[in-house]
Amino acid sequence: MSKIIRVNYTGTIKGTGEIFDTTYEEVAKKNNMHSMHRTYKPMVMILGENRIIQGLEHELEKMKQGDEKTIELSKADAYGERKQDLIQLVPLQTFRKNNVNPVPGMVLNLDNGLRAKVQSVSGGRVRLDMNHELAGKDLVFEVRIEEIPETDEQKARAVFDLTFPGIDKSDLKISIGGAKKPAKQQVMTPEQAVKAEDKTNKGTFITIRMPKSALGLNDYQARKLVLSQDLKKYLEADSVKIEEEY
Repeated sequence: MSKIIRVNYTGTIKGTGEIFDTTYEEVAKKNNMHSMHRTYKPMVMILGENRIIQGLEHELEKMKQGDEKTIELSKADAYGERKQDLIQLVPLQTFRKNNVNPVPGMVLNLDNGLRAKVQSVSGGRVRLDMNHELAGKDLVFEVRIEEIPETDEQKARAVFDLTFPGIDKSDLKISIGGAKKPAKQQVMTPEQAVKAEDKTNKGTFITIRMPKSALGLNDYQARKLVLSQDLKKYLEADSVKIEEEY
């Protein structure tokens, strides 16, 4: 069963102590990794959906709201070993045909869905590394569970934050209706009980009044579709209505 949480964390590479990610703005500034394109606040995660690395997810599932924990992950439980077959040489001409001038350190999004880092450009060939940048490393996470949403509105806001992070949500409005009614008490077979429960839960609907800050996003329509699908899935809603004001 899926579980929604809000979590603060700092991730480091074991042995070196190098920080590779954090949700704390002060930590990011102190370690010269602050980004103006990111909002530093507790991150929404949905457990049980294979959205985060398995080793971290397994430990987070054991924690309660307010819990703090140091989680150490071996490379096997994190991003695995580095794989030599994910390092490839590609003709430089292939990039030039697509008006791309590769230089060492450049990160590319490939047609196969992978990200690749340019390691070198030499002799008319480009050396690409498609391994995850943290592959082959043991990791340490300092985590704190800030919230485990309980009400439907809390869960809906968390799902919204996951889909539309980093925008002004001061005018976001969420309403949830269609209260679930208890099924009429009667003697039923297990199969009949399941069907009756399904019918009882029908009618739940969610209305989202979109914040104006979301309407101008380039990928707004795609995000809106994901939001609707996730609200139906994680809140078991039968319908989702999206309202917009321009």
